[in-house]
Amino acid sequence: MKEPFKSAIPVLELIEKAGFKAYFVGGSVRDYILGLPINDIDIASSATPSEIKAIFPKTIDLGIEHGTVMILYKTHSYEITTFRSETDYIDYRRPTSVTFIRSIEEDLARRDFTMNAVAMNRLGEILDPFGGKIDIEAKTIRTVGIASERFSEDALRILRGIRFVSKLSFVLDPDTFQGIKDHKHLLSHIAVERIAAELDKLLSGAHASQGIQLLIETEIHKYIPGLHDKKAALLQLSQLPIQSLSIDEKWALFSHLIQKGEKEIKQFFGGLRFSNKRIQQIAHLAKWLSERARNNWSIESVYASGDETALQVEKVFQTYTRKVDTLAFDNLQTIIEDLPIHSLADVKVSGSDLIQWKQKNAGPWVKKILKDIEAEILHGRLENKNEVIKEWVTKCSLN
Repeated sequence: MKEPFKSAIPVLELIEKAGFKAYFVGGSVRDYILGLPINDIDIASSATPSEIKAIFPKTIDLGIEHGTVMILYKTHSYEITTFRSETDYIDYRRPTSVTFIRSIEEDLARRDFTMNAVAMNRLGEILDPFGGKIDIEAKTIRTVGIASERFSEDALRILRGIRFVSKLSFVLDPDTFQGIKDHKHLLSHIAVERIAAELDKLLSGAHASQGIQLLIETEIHKYIPGLHDKKAALLQLSQLPIQSLSIDEKWALFSHLIQKGEKEIKQFFGGLRFSNKRIQQIAHLAKWLSERARNNWSIESVYASGDETALQVEKVFQTYTRKVDTLAFDNLQTIIEDLPIHSLADVKVSGSDLIQWKQKNAGPWVKKILKDIEAEILHGRLENKNEVIKEWVTKCSLN
């Protein structure tokens, strides 16, 4: 057994020594079977939160009402969740009650897909009551039990299924696919923030194009804020080689494809409850992507957009045009390297200097002169030294 499971084996041993059962569960076991890199691991146990806290001296209550406790063991932290069953879901998302149980099989039965309903003990033996290992090996996404019941319990599972297609390049089982199509309307009950988080994960997947195509094929997009009329743009995005783009670069490209102005783009991402900072960043990329689609880079556009933005935009632009143009990147890099300044902050004078030199009260004239100085330096007509700029300001008849 490899890391990070290996380091966590003593945790399972301590729980078992106290008379309880403990297993590695969920996505980490799935990825272990697939031979994929494993980051975080989850542990499920028959011990209740209070019993776990009696075993481990250092714990943090996370979602103790749902049975989850974080333990601190040596240099690691682990989330341990008590085996549980869930009943009477409300809002198509949350169970009205959680009951702690002693059976791992019952615990696995409440999970979404068979590939996530597998467990592994400290010896590396797989517990698989629902055929998850077979489905993993067949690259199939299948609900645990009846698809309509699973999606009616928690409608977010609809997007999770599509997201796993994007991440793993698995195929939806026919019943699961039909269940998603039949219950997609339930997404209207899910918090926008939850939907947006799943969309981010979907777009981050190595096979995002497959996930996007499924959004269209199942017509899920009609129940996602702002996407109901964006089928053409989604289809176009799915057909582009977007694998190397960051998540926000993909959103900027999508913004360009929907051919909307900055105001509409900001409204779209505001509808998905993105943070204001993130909306500004995506809108900034989209603005300069539109500019790049019209014109080649110049000293002025590189300086105005910013070095990092220009490089990002060029990458997105070449994805959009399906053209690898190393010369364009080289030319852009040359412009960046040759810029005498990269922002107004690099200019060796301030507004206070101008006020002192001109012996005038502050006003709009200060901003105008700073802009003129900035332009002169940018085009190599003025050396960026305080004393040189002072002489230039004194000699020029600037108001």
